[in-house]
Amino acid sequence: MTTEEVLVRVDVDKVVRIPACEVSRDKVAMGLPFRAAMSRRGQRHFPGWYWAATMSGLVWYESRLELSRLQLADFDPQVIWMGSQPFQLVRADAARTRRHVPDFLFGLEDGRMRVVDVKPRDRLTRPKVRMQFDWTREVVEGWGWEYRVESEPDPVLARNVRFLAGYRRVSQFLPDEVDAAIAAVTAPTSVGAAIRQVTGWRPLGWCSSRCWVSRR
Repeated sequence: MTTEEVLVRVDVDKVVRIPACEVSRDKVAMGLPFRAAMSRRGQRHFPGWYWAATMSGLVWYESRLELSRLQLADFDPQVIWMGSQPFQLVRADAARTRRHVPDFLFGLEDGRMRVVDVKPRDRLTRPKVRMQFDWTREVVEGWGWEYRVESEPDPVLARNVRFLAGYRRVSQFLPDEVDAAIAAVTAPTSVGAAIRQVTGWRPLGWCSSRCWVSRR
């Protein structure tokens, strides 16, 4: 007999078990990151907290690759809510027990939920990884949710988004000035050209790199 359940951490020392067939958005969206936030000397990954404009708050990530995908999701107009390590999936049968904690859970504008796993591209063909993700997809899509596996993004896009991510806090800018900038810059352009369009000022040479203009 095979059983499936979802474990959600609702407090630092409290985990709630939910039968997989009874999972809903409301039951998992308010959970804390399932694994404890830890760092240790000599570790290979670099975890941390990212200030997400979507949440007006911090979201945990466990690696630089996860951070890059999190930043891209923060610029996705479909994404209106985000959480990290939202739950642990557990499947048990007579032979073995499987466990997996997805990396992110995103709430979408149309009411759907998106579960995301992040893995370096060169590891996706490993049998153990494929088996884990195939199982996760089967469970998640059985709930009517979307499931994605994401790897390294386009490096130019990632650099541009990383640069723009530092200017997303509403408190840093006057609303009228933001509206004026959006009205003036109507297409992807260089930072230097965007500054000239908005202010008429000619910036230094370092502003000539290409970037996408955020319209959020």
